[in-house]
Amino acid sequence: MDEFKRKVSVKAALVAIGLLCTIATSGCKQSEITAQDTGNYPSNINAIVSSNCLGGDCHSSATRLNDSLDVTSWKAMMQTGRIAEVIPFRPLNSHLFQHLNNDPAINASAAPLMPLGRDALSRDDQHAFYDWIASGAPSFGGEIFYSTVPEPMLVIHQEQDLLSVIDRTNGRLARIFVDGNDPTQGLPALGARALASAGRYKKIFVGFANGALRSFDGKTFARLWEVHLPNAISGLAVLPDASKGYLITTASKDPGSYSVFDAFSLQLLRTVIDTNIQGAESISISTDGSRAYLVCAGSDDIKIINTSNDSIIGNIRCGVDVPRPPPADYVARYRPHEVALSSDGKTMWVSLQLSNEVIAIDIETKSITRRIGVGFRPLGLALTPDDKEVWVVNENSSNLSIIDNTSGKVVGTIDSLANAPEEIVVSPDGTTFYVTCQYLAAGGHHHSTGGGPPAGVFVLDRQSRSLVKSIELPPFATSILIP
Repeated sequence: MDEFKRKVSVKAALVAIGLLCTIATSGCKQSEITAQDTGNYPSNINAIVSSNCLGGDCHSSATRLNDSLDVTSWKAMMQTGRIAEVIPFRPLNSHLFQHLNNDPAINASAAPLMPLGRDALSRDDQHAFYDWIASGAPSFGGEIFYSTVPEPMLVIHQEQDLLSVIDRTNGRLARIFVDGNDPTQGLPALGARALASAGRYKKIFVGFANGALRSFDGKTFARLWEVHLPNAISGLAVLPDASKGYLITTASKDPGSYSVFDAFSLQLLRTVIDTNIQGAESISISTDGSRAYLVCAGSDDIKIINTSNDSIIGNIRCGVDVPRPPPADYVARYRPHEVALSSDGKTMWVSLQLSNEVIAIDIETKSITRRIGVGFRPLGLALTPDDKEVWVVNENSSNLSIIDNTSGKVVGTIDSLANAPEEIVVSPDGTTFYVTCQYLAAGGHHHSTGGGPPAGVFVLDRQSRSLVKSIELPPFATSILIP
């Protein structure tokens, strides 16, 4: 009897111990699930973040001291920070990884090394973070942030063959797409040079220095078609109905020419050669698609092209002292760079690099109605949707001039646009302007890869005529558009 009681007691004790173990194990599992569910990180990334980035004055919330970065959850990591901390699929361009990495074999690091004041992450943890971002920085359930971008704005990077996508709803860098060869991997760049879109049809077109012409889906940014031409592409424009486009190449300068391509297949339809074209610099399309305007910096004029038959039907000189036709040895006095057209298609605004002016042209009479002095070497210009103002970027004076169209005078200047501001676009509602800058001023926060300091986009408010913020990007940001 005593033996039986002893066995029962032992059995009860074992059951009790088992029950405690079950409860403890269940508690651990429940705690792990809760942590993953709350943080929504993959389990290995959650462990690294929890052990190294939370608590105290670290990144348990967004504060001025931690660069406004909150990493308490996957969503918080993706949405907070002064700049975009994690770029899906691009660890080398991700600011957070740059501060976690001290592996000399991976050419992307920035000071100070994080976690601050503590031992660096192990190589295994650094590589785990790299691999996670390289796979898209997915959530615990496999979601990729910014799989679609609500209001995209596109920027190409001339030396890196990169296409940056900015979310205009919050002014954050959303994605970076690699096209062609990637110099961060030791491969030669193709040299992205020209950018165009057929917005209603959601197509993007990019021309490269190696002669490649590529089209992309404007929503997913997947490559659609590609052709290779014998010369570097330096300018692109596509008709509003996405039926065909026009391009200029380095060979367009001598002898002068422009080419027409099918916007679906990208195959060349024809090349028009005209010896009066000198130094073709850019090309634009009228709102109704009936005309193309070829800006010729070398001959100081704009050629008018009838898009129904692709022939030149007119010529607009940038000064009364410009000979027509220009002699073979003509030396440019104005060097027009770009045009902006009024909403009614009757007025053309042109930036002149050498004379530091913007001119207004009556397209019907082909006459100059205004000459307005601006900053040094004006390049990109944009007209507000209400046609009341022209904003022009002055590269060599690192500022922007605002022209009132009624008075024809400069009524405002925005200074301190870092180094080499180049192109500008305006939001569809006319409230915000965006300016690309090839190099940010000294002290840029990002470490750049592939050579050169980081570039950026300046966000400018029209009403206050002030700089709202800057968006740091990979080097050599040039062309910009809102599809």
